[in-house]
Amino acid sequence: MIVNAKGDGVIVFLVSLFGALGVALRFGVNSWMSSVSHFWATVVVNLLGCFLAGVLFAYFRGQPTVLVPGAVKTALVIGFLGGLTTFSSFALDTMRLLERGAYGMALTNVVGQNLAGLLLCAAGLFIGKMLVSS
Repeated sequence: MIVNAKGDGVIVFLVSLFGALGVALRFGVNSWMSSVSHFWATVVVNLLGCFLAGVLFAYFRGQPTVLVPGAVKTALVIGFLGGLTTFSSFALDTMRLLERGAYGMALTNVVGQNLAGLLLCAAGLFIGKMLVSS
């Protein structure tokens, strides 16, 4: 649900705010690591996001909504982690499939998203080059 029952957009505001913080952290890591390489900066934010997704999911699963309101959970996971990296969502979704014993779906998720992502990136590069040359 994007807005709460009152329709006042509190969740949208919190997701946006926390998303901006995630983006700022990603930019900070990229800037800090710019002397090393953009590749390693991406690896760091992806792995950090995966770690934080695991910590937050496990913590939130064990906490009543009274202690950590649903809007805050949504803002942290979708907003902050989404701003930092979407790889953490991919990893968390895959781990949840494995926890449920859906091994085939987990494997399909890993192979399918990576293969499709690479193919679509290649297609995008091809189309981008065509647009530049025309």
